Amino acid sequence: MRDSLVVVAIIVGLLVGVGLGNTILTIPTPSVSPEPPREAVPESTLSEVTIEPVSTEILQEVAGQTTSTASFIGNFTGTISGEFVAEFFFTIEPNGVFEGIGYITCICTVDGRSGTLIERYILVGGVGAQGEVVSRGTWEIVRGTGELSSLRGGGSFESTRFPGELEQGIKTGRIQF
Repeated sequence: MRDSLVVVAIIVGLLVGVGLGNTILTIPTPSVSPEPPREAVPESTLSEVTIEPVSTEILQEVAGQTTSTASFIGNFTGTISGEFVAEFFFTIEPNGVFEGIGYITCICTVDGRSGTLIERYILVGGVGAQGEVVSRGTWEIVRGTGELSSLRGGGSFESTRFPGELEQGIKTGRIQF
């Protein structure tokens, strides 16, 4: 019985790297050739954006802070082109500063290829001196379909909406197939 325990201790020691002079048992890993590098597009202005609010619903107001959802429709023109719909969730402070997260679904064309893109946006913003709403944030492609299924990328986003006007913005970043 004692000899069996010694053998088990030696095997365990080999597996965890202790015992027998700290000999470590290594298991060779198979060689995997890396994926060929993707063609990258340098960071640049990818689209000009026009956004129109469709609906807003206040979910809750607590101590002056408001949570709401908002739906939008819009249009990208530029490297990424197409019409989109968007759904966002916002938290708005009493002073008008807000944070939001949302998703845009765009039937888009990029570099002559067509498909649908789903992008996630994280925004912060507030009201400017002239009553304009200013937003800034980041975006990332979550998923693509059709000829855009391999498209990846992300970057930054800025927009401004003056009272009575459509929101106008710029989308910058890097994309690659």
